Amino acid sequence: MGWKITLSDLSPGMLDATWRNLVVTGRAFQFKEIDAQSIPFEDEAFDAVIANHMLYHVPDRGKALSEIRRVLKTGGRLFATTVGENHMKQMMDWYSQVHVSRVWESFASPFTLENGMDQLRPYFSQVTLSRYEDNLMVTELQPLMDYIRSGMRVAELSENELAALQVDLEKELQEKGSIFITKDSGLFEAIK
Repeated sequence: MGWKITLSDLSPGMLDATWRNLVVTGRAFQFKEIDAQSIPFEDEAFDAVIANHMLYHVPDRGKALSEIRRVLKTGGRLFATTVGENHMKQMMDWYSQVHVSRVWESFASPFTLENGMDQLRPYFSQVTLSRYEDNLMVTELQPLMDYIRSGMRVAELSENELAALQVDLEKELQEKGSIFITKDSGLFEAIK
């Protein structure tokens, strides 16, 4: 019979970009603009729901988790990826060193590897976590600065703050030969 896959996002632009990338595969994916807090499908419609690095963006996670549970078949699974509190810790430290307020919190803190289990357990009979710890060794500064400038929160930094950060990173790269960045991500598997 095969799989019926519905790919969704709250952003129509993201759906369009995904459609453009996948249309060439010839597979019959469905694309639907969906708010996870109000999923427009009947009860027990899906065997699995994948929430890839997105639950930390949802304003009412309880409502979204309730909706995900509702649309999952009995025994269905939620696969939810997120990051840990130490994910890109060095970058958060850099931002806080140059930002005028000296405070810089991770965008992901509402749903992390550390606090996600407690949020999922009320909605699912079994929840497990698989953690994937990793790191990144940066040897070229320009791609790193391009990444920093592409971030959603870069508008919170002034050009002077970005310039100061670049000077600090150039110095670290010259002294150490590379810039170390911790990566920490993982996957929750929750069974209805």
